[in-house]
Amino acid sequence: MKNYALAVASFVLFGLLPIYWSKLHQVDSYIVLFHRCFWTFVTLIPILIYKRDFRPFFSLFCKKWPYLILSSVTVAINWCTYIYALNNNHIFEGSLGYFLAPFSSVFLGFLFLREKLRQKQIVAIIVALLAIVYLMISKNIFPKYAIIIAFSFSFYGMLGRFIQTSAVNRMAFDGLLVSLLFVIFFQYPHALWSGFHQYESATQLLLILSGLVTIVPLSLYIIAVKRIPLSSVGILGFIIPTLGFLLCIFYFHEVIDLQKATVIGIVLISMGLYIADLIAPQRKKAEESVP
Repeated sequence: MKNYALAVASFVLFGLLPIYWSKLHQVDSYIVLFHRCFWTFVTLIPILIYKRDFRPFFSLFCKKWPYLILSSVTVAINWCTYIYALNNNHIFEGSLGYFLAPFSSVFLGFLFLREKLRQKQIVAIIVALLAIVYLMISKNIFPKYAIIIAFSFSFYGMLGRFIQTSAVNRMAFDGLLVSLLFVIFFQYPHALWSGFHQYESATQLLLILSGLVTIVPLSLYIIAVKRIPLSSVGILGFIIPTLGFLLCIFYFHEVIDLQKATVIGIVLISMGLYIADLIAPQRKKAEESVP
């Protein structure tokens, strides 16, 4: 139960993060991403020193560098897409991405980890896909932000099975590698230095603390995803979009029309089908054990 509690705590904190990122709406999304990654690494340096993890830190890179680079790129795509969606009035689509993330986790678990899917689980995934089709038809749009957020989040979690390192090491790699990628490919160090001084002190503080608010929920997520089934992680992941959906209405005051409400309803139905299928074998086993 402890591992499930870690996952729940992680998803609650993730679900509340839109409030934090909305305070940085005046900063470009890629600059927020750069600061988030850089300050994540800087914040973790004292922990690496305290734990004397620098030797395994570099040893791990030599052994797992393809997975680590892929992990860093994946989390960068997820963070940047979500922040961009929030700060460009695509709040509903950002929340929808995390509604779909559990199903993308199930799909990736089936595709790469050979986690078996039962008939009702397959039906649940099909129902969720119908929600996307309905949204595309009713709004005449392709929910690209939702799809990118869903699969990048799930893929990042799945990669933890192959990397098998501590949460601190993995987050430090993510922060360092993404920061280096910015400097190498985008030549953008002034986003942290000269550009940083252009912001108000409150904005500067929020950018610096973005590392800390990233570390806490992400470390809980990394620990949990290595200890419980990916499909279970996916179902608990509904906490994030549920909180995001509530924030859409009560904090961001976004208008939820009939089409959007219908999509959420369809996804919730699919979630119910999946959870019911997870509970049924356990209930049957419990009934059979009763004399």
